[in-house]
Amino acid sequence: MKKNHRIQLRLTAIEKTAIEMKAKKYETSITQVVISAILNKPIPIKWEPDEHAEKLKNELSIIGRNLWMLIKYKKKFQLSEQFKIQEIINELLQLVQKINQYYDRKS
Repeated sequence: MKKNHRIQLRLTAIEKTAIEMKAKKYETSITQVVISAILNKPIPIKWEPDEHAEKLKNELSIIGRNLWMLIKYKKKFQLSEQFKIQEIINELLQLVQKINQYYDRKS
């Protein structure tokens, strides 16, 4: 939907600075901060991966490839359902734990 309507606000310098700082913090526009506040919506943020997130993403990718290979081999060689699947599940659980611990510390 095209945004072509305007509303003007009168603010104190302190209010304006607070809104500008919030917009800068979330890397978004002042308009988006105000709209989000008024409509009780979360402020959409621009996601920029950090080095730790990239490492976790690579680990998850490797685990995903291993899981895919197991599924492929299971079909080809008629392997047992339990073949290494529990090991993969444990790796995934450990990775989720790492992710949660890392981002819980950042909060």
